[in-house]
Amino acid sequence: MRILVAKWPTVTAQVNDNARAVVWTSTAAENLKAYNLERTRAGVLTRTVQVAIQLGRAVALNVTDPDGEWHLAVTPAGIVVEHTLGEPYVDVDDDLMPVKGPCRQCNTPCAITAASCSTCRVEAPTSAAEGLQLLNPSAWSHA
Repeated sequence: MRILVAKWPTVTAQVNDNARAVVWTSTAAENLKAYNLERTRAGVLTRTVQVAIQLGRAVALNVTDPDGEWHLAVTPAGIVVEHTLGEPYVDVDDDLMPVKGPCRQCNTPCAITAASCSTCRVEAPTSAAEGLQLLNPSAWSHA
């Protein structure tokens, strides 16, 4: 399946080796913090899925973390694939499942789209949200 990855907005994330991250969209900078790097990475993907759901389409995610830099496409269904920067489309296998990350409470693998953990029932199990700062609240009206 071929999906469109629009140029706007591009989500950008900086993940640090202290399990903290900052995620930027066109309207906000959000601080993330988790127990370890794996959970922080899942939190970045979870936040990006939330943006994709709001817009009803895939979004580009550019991530820099201690292990390197990645350009990804993230769909509202939680599918994450590598994306060539500047390319308008990405090919996605029909049988891909949403990415999973560890639950922030019990460490059970959960889809990054899950509303709650199937084991411990914590809500937003892969979230690492710590704080949100709105940069330009009117920018979402241009979608």
